[in-house]
Amino acid sequence: SSTLASCSLHTVVSGNAGAAVTNVAAMTKPKGETAAWLGEVLSGKLRPNRFGRPDRGLLAIQEHVLVSPHKRHMCHLSQFLSTTSSTLSETNVDLGIKSVSPSGQADFLFNVGPFSQPVDGAGLMSRDFSPKLAMMGTVGQVLGAVAGAAKKLDPFGDSSEDAERPTGWFKQIPRALRCSALADAFSAFVLLESFFDDCDQPLKLWLLGGMVLSLPASCMVHSVVKRLRPSYQHYRLTAISLRGGQDPSGMQLERLQLYNQFEVPVSLGNMEQRQEGRYWYVTIRTGPELLTKYQLVTHRFNGPAFDPVSWVLEASVDGIDWKQVHTCEATPREVPVARGQPTPPFFQNLETLDAAIGAFRSGFLCEVLSSAASFAWLVAGTLWISDSTGTCVDSAPLLWYSCYLMALIAWSVFGSATLLLIMGAVASAVGGFSLRG
Repeated sequence: SSTLASCSLHTVVSGNAGAAVTNVAAMTKPKGETAAWLGEVLSGKLRPNRFGRPDRGLLAIQEHVLVSPHKRHMCHLSQFLSTTSSTLSETNVDLGIKSVSPSGQADFLFNVGPFSQPVDGAGLMSRDFSPKLAMMGTVGQVLGAVAGAAKKLDPFGDSSEDAERPTGWFKQIPRALRCSALADAFSAFVLLESFFDDCDQPLKLWLLGGMVLSLPASCMVHSVVKRLRPSYQHYRLTAISLRGGQDPSGMQLERLQLYNQFEVPVSLGNMEQRQEGRYWYVTIRTGPELLTKYQLVTHRFNGPAFDPVSWVLEASVDGIDWKQVHTCEATPREVPVARGQPTPPFFQNLETLDAAIGAFRSGFLCEVLSSAASFAWLVAGTLWISDSTGTCVDSAPLLWYSCYLMALIAWSVFGSATLLLIMGAVASAVGGFSLRG
């Protein structure tokens, strides 16, 4: 019925209002004054486009079409918007509107222009309907502003426009961190509320230790890895020789493409590149990055004779003190003759990767120790909760039930994760044996 009503509204605006009323009367089954109005129209006693009290039927049609969110109505809405101004001008004699611009349909929908001001203020374009159209845009703007503010305030999200969206299991990391932050906030609330409650077991200490082993421990591991990882903000490529044997200061490049720690190309908008003679400088605007590989892109216009075939890549934290990270003697095939084409990625013997492996091992060791300490603390808390069942339930009910609930959730998640890992390992083993067979 909503689809037919949308076509009927277009018919009303185009001039054939009687057919529209017939369609709506057959499908919407109106009641009350609207039913009486439709009956008078069908019997020929009243014209459907006359202003007055009975015209609430057309208002109902209008509300039914524009408020309905179904995508199928977009075709009817586009037909309505594409109605020519000449057709609407002919209809204005009956609708009582002074003037219509070519964009009058859009003005009517969005509550601006001549459609928002009827002559007598009581018809199809009455002020009773205008606030509903205006509120649509207002509510959307408010919701968009709230969503944007929440995204900026999220400490575990990346609000930058060039941020790469995580895929696979990496999508769950920010969500897990948000859940951990909520759990820490809840623990802090319970500690404050039960600060003066008595309990013979150190449940308060258990909550406090859990908060320390949560985000603070993760931040500590991250800081260790960040301190040991060889990340640099400034990179410099020094040309040693060119393909044509000219002076290296005449080197010509289109750009230097760097890849971050996830082997994702650094956005060109985040890099500032310039050439000074035989030197090609790259500065990453967003901060230091771990270089995993890089590419040279040949110049689009200058000839192949100005392509570098031997160079040294250096890195720096402050742009003053430089450290050599790669030396390359490229073969003619590695530097393409075609213009504006990238070279194969260079990563062999990249010194930043060797240092990054040591940083990863140190971070992994810290993560294992933190996980072991967290598991031992969970076991100790479970024993304390079990021993305080007969005492703390009455003296500190909020503290005990909160600790019980958190321990129950932790063991449930831990057990489910362990079961999934076992099932995955068994499935992999069975699949491998079946493939071999």
